[in-house]
Amino acid sequence: MKVDWDAYHERVSKEADEVFPYVIQESFMVWGYLTPNWEGMGGTYLGRFFQGIQEVMNILGIEDQKTVLEFVQLIDSYYAKAVNDKAAKERKAMERKHSTPSPRKG
Repeated sequence: MKVDWDAYHERVSKEADEVFPYVIQESFMVWGYLTPNWEGMGGTYLGRFFQGIQEVMNILGIEDQKTVLEFVQLIDSYYAKAVNDKAAKERKAMERKHSTPSPRKG
């Protein structure tokens, strides 16, 4: 699942200060720079790779890195649950669709 950051920034930037505290905005920005990790065959989202997160935060000039890290982990755990729950529902629906016996004629 790809995040359309341009659309996100357009929609949120106007009201972002009123909607999210700045540390949350920073956390979403950092999370967006991290590479997603997907399990190959099953398509399960395993979370973001956190290698290089400190470098990203340094480049972005984030001061409260510990708090941002905690929020990035929280964002990623909620995202993983939402994506994987949606995929599981779609998988179950597909299995039901393919396993339902066709009506008999006669």
